[in-house]
Amino acid sequence: MTEENIDVNKNKNIKNRTPNKGKKYLESFNLEGVILKDCHFKKQFDEIFTFYLDIPDDSLLYGFRERAGLKATGKSLGGWYKLDFGNTFGQLLSAFARYYSITKDKRFLRKIENLLYEWGKTIEPDGFFFYSKNAVYHYAFDKMAGGLVDVYQYTGIEDAIIYLDKITSWAEKNLSRKNIYADNDCCFDCSAEWYTLPENLYRAYVITGNKRFKDFGDKFLYKDYYIFFERNDYEGLMNTGGKSVSRRYHAYSHINALSSAAMFYYLTGEKKYLQVLKNAYNIIKDTQLYNTGGYGPGETFMYPSQRTETLYSEDFHFETACGSWAIFKLVRYLMEFSGNAIYGDWAEKVIYNGVGAMPLIKPNGEVMYFSNYNINGGVKETCQPWSCCTGTYPLDMTEYYNQIYYYNNNGIYINLFLPSKVKYKKDNYEIILNQDTEFPNNNITNISISVKKPINFKIGIRIPEWITEDLIIEVNKVPTSFKTNNGWAEIEKKWNNNDRIKVSFPSSLKLVSLEEDKKYPATLMYGPVVLASHGVNNLKYSKKDLENIRNIIKKNPQKELSYSWITEEGINVVLEPFYKIKENKKYYIYYDPISDLRIDHNNVFYGPGGTYWKVEVLGHPVMVRKEMANSSMKFDARIFKNKDWAVKLTGCQTHISLKPGAYFEIEFLGKGISWIGNQLQFGGKADIYIDNTFIETVDQYGPLSGIPWIWEVEDLKYGKHKFKVLSKGEKSSESKGFSINVKHLTVLK
Repeated sequence: MTEENIDVNKNKNIKNRTPNKGKKYLESFNLEGVILKDCHFKKQFDEIFTFYLDIPDDSLLYGFRERAGLKATGKSLGGWYKLDFGNTFGQLLSAFARYYSITKDKRFLRKIENLLYEWGKTIEPDGFFFYSKNAVYHYAFDKMAGGLVDVYQYTGIEDAIIYLDKITSWAEKNLSRKNIYADNDCCFDCSAEWYTLPENLYRAYVITGNKRFKDFGDKFLYKDYYIFFERNDYEGLMNTGGKSVSRRYHAYSHINALSSAAMFYYLTGEKKYLQVLKNAYNIIKDTQLYNTGGYGPGETFMYPSQRTETLYSEDFHFETACGSWAIFKLVRYLMEFSGNAIYGDWAEKVIYNGVGAMPLIKPNGEVMYFSNYNINGGVKETCQPWSCCTGTYPLDMTEYYNQIYYYNNNGIYINLFLPSKVKYKKDNYEIILNQDTEFPNNNITNISISVKKPINFKIGIRIPEWITEDLIIEVNKVPTSFKTNNGWAEIEKKWNNNDRIKVSFPSSLKLVSLEEDKKYPATLMYGPVVLASHGVNNLKYSKKDLENIRNIIKKNPQKELSYSWITEEGINVVLEPFYKIKENKKYYIYYDPISDLRIDHNNVFYGPGGTYWKVEVLGHPVMVRKEMANSSMKFDARIFKNKDWAVKLTGCQTHISLKPGAYFEIEFLGKGISWIGNQLQFGGKADIYIDNTFIETVDQYGPLSGIPWIWEVEDLKYGKHKFKVLSKGEKSSESKGFSINVKHLTVLK
């Protein structure tokens, strides 16, 4: 591919009005000309389409009107929507505009016109536009700017740019320029996620030619963050995050921030910013990703060893809708600017195992905020009404249409193997590609070509990272050689009407490790698809079961990509794609033989029929597995009288001591125990006792709040033991407090 092969203005609703210096080797179809045909993902798209179309305009406008002193009819949506740190109005404008571009359904155009007109009435003379007076300014401005840019780009409604100009006038005067490194605190200086602003401001500059947007975006360019990727300095990156005001990196927004670097490269052509993107991709892939393509347990960047630990200690591993949105954008920029197919593998994984595996949003706005990869099983649960994820979920659906195909002046490139159709023009001649496939249920995709006269062009097919042998390509039933270029299998020839291509992807079931140097934990995968075990509430398996799993599982002929696995103990387990698992149904996707030696004291209850006992942990009723019937928890009576413990919901419940002398105690039957909590910037010291004998003093302070903290003993003589943790009221000099915390206690049998 050469730089000259791309016409960047092709298929745009609004032409670019600024020259770009960053070269594109490929271009997405930008939500035009692509049709997704019947499949799981088309059904998901349609259902989300209908859900959002039906949200009353008055509910979306309620708080804006109330703040402006106008009559607020209808009902507030409530939840996060009424809070400016989570208000999604701007993102929904984006989604509606994108849905209109894809479907040309005029109901969305009418909805956009009404919302924009009515919202415009609520903008104050100085440009203040927020839902309430309690705005998190940078975050909300960014989402609104993106929405207005998309409305203009995909509908041509010029009022969107008039309003963007007006609210930018307010932002220029009022948004803080402190640019506090890694700031994600919605209560601190109202500047959370300031580092995501440039992307949409640069996009505004591209489609308007108004340099004020470029100049304003430059003031928030996250150069201090990008430099670590430019240098390929992972340790420096993590150390600096640990010393920041947030004591961590908020995972989603820091992936999202890379899109601003991408747009800066596009505008300036500064090659170091393209290198930032490439190096960031490699660092994230090597250190942050799970096999699903997800990242960010507890919404935090981790060291690789901590990433593994979270599979035992955490329930929330991937901020699914928001995290997928950041991935889709980064992948699209990388593929366009590099022309390399390798980045498409990440988008493919996230479609099957990330946002494509989410259940529908509830009528009250509850959404599956996180994906759960816990080694002891998880469920898909909805929560957090009208949270940020309800803004990115519909955006993700529209991105399906951007990820399937790319093009340049030489031809069309097939990135995803989904049943679909695309229209493309070359030299003013229309070309239609039809892709018919049942992938991943089988390993074949069939492509047919419709042209009015023979025409020469390239067809590129992404060579997936997961294939076990070379691609097999046939043209009109004749085996055909291809040229490998930047991860694409390219065929260039004069194509005739009704020419047909058959592509076979050799693949097999694989047990895929999370870490290169350790066999477990691992997932069972078929191509890019993670398979989930279900049908049992307490899955038991041995190392032998896992070693022989490819030989002992059998395909279920009545179901697509479904298998039956009978363990050594005779347990019949069903294996199906993670994206097919229904809401509130227990599943397992990560496996580790030592998990059979662990029993969790946690607060997750998987519904009727589970094998659980009701007990009290830290004074709060929870569910503990029956095998723990011989163990009991005892706690300081002052928990109730003096409130020595607080409960903080951070995915699962974390219990935090409030006073020195607070303790918890457990009697258990086993050979060891794990105490699992979090590092905290206000973490303190505690004494550990086993069987009334002092063992050691530990410190839960950590510069990166939210990182898993684990203390474990596993070499006790099997039998009945007592484990006690006592808060000392002491701390290290770096800590801001004396607290200790506990999320789980795990007994080793």
